[in-house]
Amino acid sequence: MCIITNCPQPASSQSRKGYCAAHAAEAKTAWLAMVDEQKATRKARDAQFEAAYKAACTAAVTAWQNATPEPMTVVQHESPLDDTSRIVKAWHVSEGVCGFGAVYVKPGTHAFVHWCKHHGHGGGERYYGGCYIAISWPLGQSYERNSAAAYAAADVLREHGIPASAECRLD
Repeated sequence: MCIITNCPQPASSQSRKGYCAAHAAEAKTAWLAMVDEQKATRKARDAQFEAAYKAACTAAVTAWQNATPEPMTVVQHESPLDDTSRIVKAWHVSEGVCGFGAVYVKPGTHAFVHWCKHHGHGGGERYYGGCYIAISWPLGQSYERNSAAAYAAADVLREHGIPASAECRLD
């Protein structure tokens, strides 16, 4: 008997998993429709992730360019352990202190993280859970610029419903 309730047809082979021929075809059609629906849903979600990623990159680049780092002067003293000793050499650093900013998405199993890994946009694991997502902004060592870019990118991703946060550290 077919596994469908009240079906009088015999299940003629094991390949149909206990369905009769008519119900096997019906089940296959339903399964293929479900697969097509999932593909369409995934395609729409991937388009949303692409738009969110591009918007985050644009915001990061704009923030990086608009940030105004505080310049600093680095000096080398005659005696490295005595700040009152004579200054031997001095360097002007127009970009300020060195550091970096990064965008993290938590949890690391979020669909956006999988999308980023699949498209080569980062995805390194983070110690406390979540994932590091590389947002491509102009490379540089300025802490102020990189942190501004990271916060701008994280803000845009959050606006798109992605649980992102920025972390910045000095080098």
